[in-house]
Amino acid sequence: MPDSLRLREIALILFFIAVVFIDRFAKIHAATYFDLNVIHNPGFMFSTLHDLRPEIRVVFISSFYGLALFLFLLAQYMLVKPLAPLRIGLTIFFAGVTGNAMDRAAFGYVIDIINIPSISQYSFNPADVFQWLGLLITVPSL
Repeated sequence: MPDSLRLREIALILFFIAVVFIDRFAKIHAATYFDLNVIHNPGFMFSTLHDLRPEIRVVFISSFYGLALFLFLLAQYMLVKPLAPLRIGLTIFFAGVTGNAMDRAAFGYVIDIINIPSISQYSFNPADVFQWLGLLITVPSL
């Protein structure tokens, strides 16, 4: 593997870790240092699946995360050309997914800290923002 390609791989891994860290930091310190409304969201996207029993919901969403992890790693491996926007977009997207999966594994719910009632009835968190940002970068790159 050429050194420049190896450096790109390391940069993507460090970028992934940084995005997950930003999400964790924001969620942990939201209530402590900022006047944000912390909401525990037991559901999936847009609070779907919130009415399932907690153990079924966690197993289902954890399995979904495992499949997504496999597909993410497969995509990163299969992209032999240095398609920077696509790889960066996928990395940002999956880092956001990982942030929410960590919440769900640790607490059984996702911590939402951003609520803008004038725009939406839904609450969200930095990981959700990273997921949408990753999609906005990934889709045009396809």
